[in-house]
Amino acid sequence: MDSISESFCAAKWLYHVVWLYNGTTSSCHHPKPHNIKLSEAIKDISKLFNTEEKVYCREIMLRGERPNECDYCWRVEDQGYLSDRVLKSYVHGKSGVARIMQKDLPIFPEILELSFSRSCNLACAYCSPNFSTSWDKYDGSYRSVYSESNSPFTNLFWKNFHEISKHVKAIRLTGGESLISKDFWKFLTWVEESQTGMFISVNSNLCSSEDLITRLIESQKNI
Repeated sequence: MDSISESFCAAKWLYHVVWLYNGTTSSCHHPKPHNIKLSEAIKDISKLFNTEEKVYCREIMLRGERPNECDYCWRVEDQGYLSDRVLKSYVHGKSGVARIMQKDLPIFPEILELSFSRSCNLACAYCSPNFSTSWDKYDGSYRSVYSESNSPFTNLFWKNFHEISKHVKAIRLTGGESLISKDFWKFLTWVEESQTGMFISVNSNLCSSEDLITRLIESQKNI
């Protein structure tokens, strides 16, 4: 990593978190989410992951400088500890770094954390209205210009999923509560039919209906 720059982090290129229901994204779970420009992503699906904010931070990192949004890792490192920047970069290995250095290629994620919906049956203390509809009765501050049931970002994702899936090595599905989302089951159907070698992980509170839990268990037999 240091051979590229002292502040280089492969996650800024190859690890992406995308909340499709409201069109926001970040690189890993530490930076604050920012908006994806829908008009740009429609023209070029790689813009779903290569926003102006991320490209700007990458340029800063390549110069050996520290983007402000990554202050969590800088504080950890300044105390002499191993940060997520190092750990997440290690996951992508030399092949991932080689992809990053091919600057003429559009960058697609190797690891994608994906949320189709914030619908959730619980209002956990560590959560917020941004990620759980059950929080709305306690805090009505959540606002989005997009319809959660028919988000243009979700539609765009499915329209281009064949191309996206060529590059992704691992997908983590989260929410809201994953099992409540119709798109979660659409994704599992794709996994069953494609028999992909992609690593799949699912975040669930496992407090949904018994029928959904049974459906999840049964689906595993075909994956």
